Amino acid sequence: MPDGDAVFLPLRCPKCDHDGAKPYIGSATVLTVKCRACDHSWSVETKSLSPDICAKVNEALEAAPSHG
Repeated sequence: MPDGDAVFLPLRCPKCDHDGAKPYIGSATVLTVKCRACDHSWSVETKSLSPDICAKVNEALEAAPSHG
């Protein structure tokens, strides 16, 4: 999905401190995201996310093309 169509989450990158991460792998307990600025990837526990961010995660994962 081109970045123009992507949903970016207000998560701060631990590498460059940029606010804006694209979710690309999600499970019931862990979400893996990639920084919009530096392309650094990291994972967060889904239970640590606020309800509004969880809603955006679900929206982004539903909009992402499936691989398979």
